[in-house]
Amino acid sequence: MNIEKSTINKLRITDVERIDLLNVLYEDIEPGKGRVIIECYGKSWTSYWSAIGKNRKITQFFIDCNNEYLFDRFAARSDRLVEDIDAIIIKAKKHIIQLRKDASITEFNARELWEKALNIESVEQDYSVLNEIFEEDEDWNHDIPYKDSSDYVYLCKIFNVVREAFQKIINSNDFEQIVA
Repeated sequence: MNIEKSTINKLRITDVERIDLLNVLYEDIEPGKGRVIIECYGKSWTSYWSAIGKNRKITQFFIDCNNEYLFDRFAARSDRLVEDIDAIIIKAKKHIIQLRKDASITEFNARELWEKALNIESVEQDYSVLNEIFEEDEDWNHDIPYKDSSDYVYLCKIFNVVREAFQKIINSNDFEQIVA
């Protein structure tokens, strides 16, 4: 059995608007290798890098990464994009209006489709309704609007805070307690 002792740094980040207490553990395992663990309100995300640059510290590597890359590393099982239901409903309503202007549907049918459009919750669940609205457009489902998921938006806020904290550490000689 081989046992090694290493130094792990921990940051406790508080007083950030709309983000709970953050605990960030980071470790430069050896030159060019490191890991970061982020914990917030009982959830945690972790990632390990084995090739961050020969003489690079994990803090500098993290700062240089963009949020999309970090999200893929820390939350690979989460969806970055989700259906933009509001945009889908707007698109459906515009299409219904156009169908009515073209006299392709009756006023009664337009009202009926409008009510159905207002109750769309997801493409999967309401596929038949969307198919009915976009009946003559066989490819309607190839142009579904998406937006960033709430998980992605929240984690990006966290990444930005961690990035800012790491930058303060790099810029400071005494980082026992850094006050913004």
